[in-house]
Amino acid sequence: MLLLGTARPGADAWSQPVPLTPGAPLPRPVATPAAPAAALQLEWKDLLPPGERDKATLSPPTALHDYLLGEDGPAATQPMNFSVNEALNGRLIRIPGFIVPLEIDPEGRVTEMFLVPFFGACIHVPPPPPNQIVHVTLAKALPLDSMYDAFWITGRLAVAKLKTRLGVSAYSVRDATSEEYRF
Repeated sequence: MLLLGTARPGADAWSQPVPLTPGAPLPRPVATPAAPAAALQLEWKDLLPPGERDKATLSPPTALHDYLLGEDGPAATQPMNFSVNEALNGRLIRIPGFIVPLEIDPEGRVTEMFLVPFFGACIHVPPPPPNQIVHVTLAKALPLDSMYDAFWITGRLAVAKLKTRLGVSAYSVRDATSEEYRF
């Protein structure tokens, strides 16, 4: 379970601490770094089919805490929506998000992950639906200093379902590159 805090403890010259709470979407970037010329920069709503964007609720889910049962309370269930934007299949894309590590190399760097639109999913905060999760394998392992850090991911997007013990995704990017998202 992730704890409340700031996005960048001990902020440096390019950022100030930004309060992040579980379920909080990404704040706007300070500056959007230049994407590769052919990469389409996406927002999370772009992953939805055009007909679903206006009626979709993209706000984070409510935490399900049972203070009487504590950690023995029921686990949150991932809402299932596999409606995807087929027009993005095979496109070179760039999208910002938070990392849920799936595989770590011997040096403790992330090699495989889910990219999600909000921070703080845990056993009591359900993950986003599959059409709002991107399964990512990285071309170069990524040191992840804090679960509060967000990253730009660039790569070729595929419509592809993947189920793990942490959730189900409807999209994937292989051999992705990563860059820190500065806000």
